Amino acid sequence: MGALVVVLAAGWALPGRASSLTNTATWSSALTDWTNTQQVAEFSPHVGLLLSVDLRVQTSLDTKFYLHNASGLQSDGTVKAEVMISVLDDAGYFSANAPQIDKMFPTTPYSYHLASGAYSTSSTYSATSDSGWLTYTDRNALDSFTGFGMLDLEGLTKTTTWISYTGGNSDVIQKTHANAIATIIYTYVIPEPGTLSLATLVGGAFFLRFHRRRRERRLNGKTLDFKSFGTP
Repeated sequence: MGALVVVLAAGWALPGRASSLTNTATWSSALTDWTNTQQVAEFSPHVGLLLSVDLRVQTSLDTKFYLHNASGLQSDGTVKAEVMISVLDDAGYFSANAPQIDKMFPTTPYSYHLASGAYSTSSTYSATSDSGWLTYTDRNALDSFTGFGMLDLEGLTKTTTWISYTGGNSDVIQKTHANAIATIIYTYVIPEPGTLSLATLVGGAFFLRFHRRRRERRLNGKTLDFKSFGTP
């Protein structure tokens, strides 16, 4: 099962100065294709005014190929795997803006030469990948991460095998394991003392909006729209 780690990186935040909080959600390595949900703490409006959310997804992968030439002729070819990992939030904001990894490996495809009826097993190939940092500053994104509880993050994987051969009739099975680590950084500011009254009014307005948004989350289903896979 995955684990949840919450790291408070703000220290002593001063009024008017930007500070940050870092949350990390971890999906343990498992055989693809898997779907699993982890939780991270939402940004509480009691802490300050949320300015931006930075999100990055990282993964470690390993795969192994099992091939069989089912014909009476020699079969020669190459094979590789493509793994896609995506993270969605429970509000559905990331359905069109999801951090996503699309990794094709091994870099040099596994090459095989199989006589009639022969079998072949590849070595285990390992790889790492990173979605890069995505920064969200628009109100829909900030609202998705703001609240007084926990935010569901749904991790999903999808794997495709690419094979190219001449002669014979090659069948391939791939077994791929993948984990995922999502790092979320909330950047916020504490209002100056002169604006605390205004911040209190804003907090009250958010509280009403928060409850309405929570109700919308319960009514709206989740959707996943992976970007198109690449070509080998």
